[in-house]
Amino acid sequence: MRRHWILGREETGDLSAARVRDLVREARGLREAMRRVPVSEVLDLLDRVSRRWRDPADAVTREGLEILVREMGCSTEMAGLEIGALATVCSRDYLEAKIVAEFGSLDNLGSWSGSPGSGFRRPHPRGVVLHVAAGNSATGGLLSCLEGLVTRNVNFLKAASGAPSLALLFARQLGTLDPGGVISRSLSVLTWPGASSDLHRTFQELADAIVVWGGEDTARAYRDGLGASTHLVVYGPKASFAAITREHLDRHETVRDLARAIAVFDQAACSSPQVCYLEDDSPDAAPTRAFCARLLEALDDVHHRELPQGSLSMAERAELTKERELARFDAAQGQAGLWIPADRAPHATVWYSDDPTFEPSPLMRTIRVKRVPDLAGLGPHLAPYEGSLQTAGLAAPASRVLELADAFVAAGVHRVTTVPGMSGGPPGEPHDGHLGLQELIRWAAVEVPSAGDRFDAREWLSSVAVDDLAWFRARDLVQGRARGSAFHRERLDGLSLDSHEDWLRIPPMDRDQVAFHTPPQGTELFTRKPVGGHYLRSGGTSASPKLSVFEPADYEADMRVAARGAHAAGLRATDRVGNLFFSGGLYGSFLSVNRVLEIMGCHSFPFTSAVLPADLIAFLRAYRIDTLMGLPSWLLKVFEAIRQDPAGIRIRKLFYTGEPLYAEEAAFLRETHGLEVIASIGYGTVDAGPIGFQCAHGAGGEHHVHADHQLVEIVEPGTGRPVEPGAVGEVLVTNLDRRLMPLIRYRIGDLARWIPEPCACGRTMPRLELMGRSDDQAWIGDVLLRYAEVRAAVGRVPGLNSMAQVVLEREEAGEVLTIRVERVASGAPGGSELALRAALLSGVEALRDLVGQGRVARFAIEVLEVGQLPRLERTGKIRRVIDLRQ
Repeated sequence: MRRHWILGREETGDLSAARVRDLVREARGLREAMRRVPVSEVLDLLDRVSRRWRDPADAVTREGLEILVREMGCSTEMAGLEIGALATVCSRDYLEAKIVAEFGSLDNLGSWSGSPGSGFRRPHPRGVVLHVAAGNSATGGLLSCLEGLVTRNVNFLKAASGAPSLALLFARQLGTLDPGGVISRSLSVLTWPGASSDLHRTFQELADAIVVWGGEDTARAYRDGLGASTHLVVYGPKASFAAITREHLDRHETVRDLARAIAVFDQAACSSPQVCYLEDDSPDAAPTRAFCARLLEALDDVHHRELPQGSLSMAERAELTKERELARFDAAQGQAGLWIPADRAPHATVWYSDDPTFEPSPLMRTIRVKRVPDLAGLGPHLAPYEGSLQTAGLAAPASRVLELADAFVAAGVHRVTTVPGMSGGPPGEPHDGHLGLQELIRWAAVEVPSAGDRFDAREWLSSVAVDDLAWFRARDLVQGRARGSAFHRERLDGLSLDSHEDWLRIPPMDRDQVAFHTPPQGTELFTRKPVGGHYLRSGGTSASPKLSVFEPADYEADMRVAARGAHAAGLRATDRVGNLFFSGGLYGSFLSVNRVLEIMGCHSFPFTSAVLPADLIAFLRAYRIDTLMGLPSWLLKVFEAIRQDPAGIRIRKLFYTGEPLYAEEAAFLRETHGLEVIASIGYGTVDAGPIGFQCAHGAGGEHHVHADHQLVEIVEPGTGRPVEPGAVGEVLVTNLDRRLMPLIRYRIGDLARWIPEPCACGRTMPRLELMGRSDDQAWIGDVLLRYAEVRAAVGRVPGLNSMAQVVLEREEAGEVLTIRVERVASGAPGGSELALRAALLSGVEALRDLVGQGRVARFAIEVLEVGQLPRLERTGKIRRVIDLRQ
């Protein structure tokens, strides 16, 4: 009785053409629901399956092993290898790497990408896909179906007639682990006798794509009569070979690697070596014969110690005996050599022939060994099989690899790898010249001119789509990769992220936790051991810095988003930009801004702050620099130098970050220097990455949130609950792209409020207004002095820079409060200490109470010249509140 798993349910019996037609029609009705499933949910489900298959004690794993031994005749050890391979390709790490290799990023598989200048494109599932498994593989068709699920198609698998049970087991398990049911219903397993049935004609007519694994007869059956709109992908039978240069002939590891490559999957895989070419120009072939003897020993060792050969049928044994007798005859003629185990066991046959022409092996761990004087001249010997070659396993010195690879590829080889790499490969590499995921999608393009000047397609998404994307990515982070971190695994234990209330159960993180669990104090926040990347300082003293670590992919994701923010602020590729940010000491601003300028394609002049303002003037004039970027406190000093010597200098744009540039300073710069654009290049932190950006309509602390990159919350301090609309609260951020060092609900120390009104720029990403730092305030007795109120009062005094510094000290007589400010420019009129004192006492109620009621022993005012406020040596920033009372 034939068994099937169809659209989430089990059926038995023979299939008719009418029944198949009904099934395909039902599957077509599922296409839209599957297309709307986020890619992250598919990966999450398959990763749960992977974890089950990796557990040798799991009942499903044990059943899978029994099926492979029973139906495929392989040994238990070989079955374990095959189950392990299936578990690997189901894992999130493998599939994410495959998606990135083919599409550039995980997001590009599920959304529009591109820019107004180049148009937008998006991959869409083909729809209903039939996968036809090869008769000698229990898992090959399943691997194809995984690609179909990841690309969010609805998939039918015609299982191998002699080995359908593993595919049925996999589909049932998928249904058990899929609470929503859409994904698991999108994998059906059918069984029918391919040679005596014409059911394939219904799929030819109705399926959107067919993927065929098998021989030429099978491929021809699906090619002939194919519907005009059905996409056909054929992975036909392929043969592979090993190639070993003379420099590697005597190496023990070469022989050992080749023996294992022959034994893996009992030589049944297309990538298994059937022929081994040796580079040997000796007159008597002595090096080749010695190699063959050592190879037999290695094959015997692999069989007895690691991967026993599976059982052989009588027909297979007869075929092997015939091949050995032919080899024995050739050996007697002096044209060949034969090496087999002393007991004539079938688990190893090494057959040397003088004829270098490629000849397929009868398999069953039979390897044909041939010698040539130069592997670069293999082309003519491979020519008869040019269309059927797949992998070349190469053992050669590094200096010869590319030369030989060119020769092999020219002869028809699709893949060149190491000998031990023949049975596997990195995620996303082409298979038989195809990129598997790409074959299962169709590209859609939008070339309609943009209604606005935006950087990427995400800026056109609806607010609902942005919210959905952020939520799914946050869920993927918490339920997936974050649990690789010992710190997060403990915090998230037992949490099932099914609702927003579940999210609020995650306790916020603070900077002390980050410092304690990252280098040099610890590594518990890491999801894995770092592989390259940037180590950036995000706090701490010079003796004990706190480091944020970014792997290349993490850092690049941040920089692409930061570039979007710079574009929204007004930066363009034609700008000639002087990068004046601080560098050194593991400080990240200069490095990050430099990368943003590279992505934008600007003319970049990387000065850093090492060039003094007076010395910078000549460079600005000589190189016609028209845009400056840096910290506001440093930029004000630079513009003061320009004011002293303005000839030939025309600065049109100013971009800043790290400190606020207040309205009074911006107005002064526009008035005295004619600046056209003054904007924050972005809102973010070293730890969290870019959080927000300003568009042309942003003012002060108003920013759009990079909602596809950061999940931003504004919560009540203490409770962690969302604030009421318009209320000021503490900012928590979750970087949705951070893989190595996830920060989930991270306190960055800022206060903000949501801006509910839509932005005039048309972007739908939410907006917030920064309201200061949570530490930009100080208690003096029971009176709370807020820096924002002090700054506002200073800003009303003409001639003064409102970037003030509040200093609290304790003397014997009591507490001392000092407020320091700088002049807006040297010699600027106004700005007397008397005027400042009056503005502060009239504009800051808390200060008026403190002074009027005598609650401070002394209230001092200091008006300094430009650049005299003390700055942090590492960053150049001004500390706004300094409390020296402790």
